[in-house]
Formats: sequence, C-alpha cells, structure tokens
Amino acid sequence: MIKFTESTKWRDPWFRKLKTGEKLVFMFLCDNCDNGGFYEIDKEFMAFSIGCDEIQIEGAIKGLDRGLTVVGEWIWIKKYLKHQRNIPLNPDNNAHRQIIYIIQQKLSLFPEIPKILGANQGLFSPIGKGNSRGKGKGKNKDLIVYSKEFNHIWQQYPNQIGKKEAYKHYKASMLTAEDQENILKALGNYKVSKRVQDGHIQDGSTWFNNWHDWINYKTIEKCKRCNGTGEYMAEGKNGYYKTVCSCRKDDTKH
Repeated sequence: MIKFTESTKWRDPWFRKLKTGEKLVFMFLCDNCDNGGFYEIDKEFMAFSIGCDEIQIEGAIKGLDRGLTVVGEWIWIKKYLKHQRNIPLNPDNNAHRQIIYIIQQKLSLFPEIPKILGANQGLFSPIGKGNSRGKGKGKNKDLIVYSKEFNHIWQQYPNQIGKKEAYKHYKASMLTAEDQENILKALGNYKVSKRVQDGHIQDGSTWFNNWHDWINYKTIEKCKRCNGTGEYMAEGKNGYYKTVCSCRKDDTKH
C-alpha cells in the first residue's frame, strides 16, 4: 500500500518532544493502519517489528494520547487523513467512498470522528443512498470478510496491492496447518531477497499466487558478520518470520 509521509513532522513541536520509542510507534501506526487511519492493536507484532517489548509498546501508546484515540483493541490516528491529503472527503470520489465506509463501521467506537473531521465530511449518509438511477445497487454483497490469519500476513507484506485477489489465492493454497507456517516462512525469505532489496516488489495479488517458490529460498548475498561462512534461513516465533544468518545461532564460528 502506497502512503504519503508527512516530512514536516520532524519540525512539529509535538512530534519533536516525543521519546524515541513513541516516535517509532507513531511511524509504525501510520505505516500499518488502514485507509481510515485505524489499527487493530497487535502488541506482539508491534514489538517484533520495532525491536522492543510489549510493555514499552503500551507505554509509547499512552505517551501518544494527544495524537491517538484508543478504544478497546483499536487505535485511530486523528490527523492521518489530513496527512494523506484526503480531507475534505468527497462521497463522489471512489477512493474516498472506501474511506467513508471504513469510518462508518467505526463510528460506534469513535463517535468523536465527525467533530474532529468536520460535520460536512459525508459521514452521515450511507454510501450510494439517494441515487435515483440505482447505481451501485447490491454492491455490499461483494464486501469480503478477510480471515484473521490472512490479515496477519497481509500486514507484513511490503506491497499491499490486490488484496481481494491475494485472498483468493491464499484461501486456495491453505490446505493444511503446515501451509500457514510455510507461507510465513516464504514471506520472511522474500522480504530479505535481493529482488525486494532492489525495489522489485510484486503486487500482493501476484505474490500470494506463487508464494511456494519462496519457502526454501536462499539469498546469494554474503553475511557481513561471517563473510558467507553461515547460511541464511527464515526463523520465527509465534507466527512472525525474519531471515537471519545461521552464524547468529552459532557464535563459535567467530
């Protein structure tokens, strides 16, 4: 998923005064939230990605209370839509219609949204209502409910384009419990491959159709720590995979 980054945040007094961990968590949330600025809290994944523990994640979220609204297991980034150049929202804009739909689903949790975004943001009328020609009739039947397991992997994929097609490929390939473990291992290998490091990243809809190719992938690059003595491998814990050199498991080589 391609997103804007607000480069002027480094000159914002609020952001500048944040602690290092708070800045990292804020940038993580901006990168991993949905198009409406919502993120379902996954402290284990956040800690794994940022390189800290879950207690530090909790502390950072509390320190960001001015810029976030936290309700239960959900976080909303208050100025996310503004920084993504999506304000004002326009119900006639296809991209904005999806954002409006997302917000409508969260209004019961975050009733303050209309006040923060403004009362004229098209948030109070169901999408498509009032169209005399009936365009868009029945579109809600096409809404897809993605599984938690798929969303867990999708959040980690570096080019989130083609989610609908990717999910079709994912469902077709998940035949055993081992497949779920293998696709995470394949993703860990893919993300550190030279192809990805060079910026040649497949759309999600493409990669999820051929993820099996990456299960046993071995990088051709040499590890700087052991100069190629070790061997790269995907290792993980609790469903999160990263690729490391075997030399980091066996310090006797150094």
